[in-house]
Amino acid sequence: MSKRKNYSPEFKAKVALEALKGKHLVAELAGRFSVHPMISLSWKWVLLECASGVFERVDKKAPKIDEEQLKELHAKIVKLPSPRIFVTKAQTMDRQARRKMVEPANTDLSIRKQCHLLSISRSSFSYTPNGKTAMNLTRQIDDQLLETPFFGGRQMTRHLRNEGHLANARPHL
Repeated sequence: MSKRKNYSPEFKAKVALEALKGKHLVAELAGRFSVHPMISLSWKWVLLECASGVFERVDKKAPKIDEEQLKELHAKIVKLPSPRIFVTKAQTMDRQARRKMVEPANTDLSIRKQCHLLSISRSSFSYTPNGKTAMNLTRQIDDQLLETPFFGGRQMTRHLRNEGHLANARPHL
């Protein structure tokens, strides 16, 4: 895929003004400026919608800020616990320690939010290993092939099923 083009505001205004004049067809403008016809039309519509903003008064008064209310809000913000301190401390710990920090009984923060703050995936929090790994199974297959190198896929599948593993003749990739 090609990279998306970014046009400057000056270029957009130039194309929109040409489209607004109406001297040329949209297809001609698109060919001349190398843009899609719908893009030039959308820029024309934006120009028409926002043209009144050019003539608005600039000397409007800024909204008055109540200093006392501002001080109150700043005092409340200072009292709030900062999650940034918590996150920086938590990220220095190893993953197992961070997993133990998640509190499922906490009603204020969901498990998803806690896992996000602790930088662990939610699936790794709820994961419980069952003891069987792919490496153990691979090692067992290798050992069996050393003992019986004539085993094919079907015989190896039968052997693994007799050992209690769920095995198919064709692996699912």
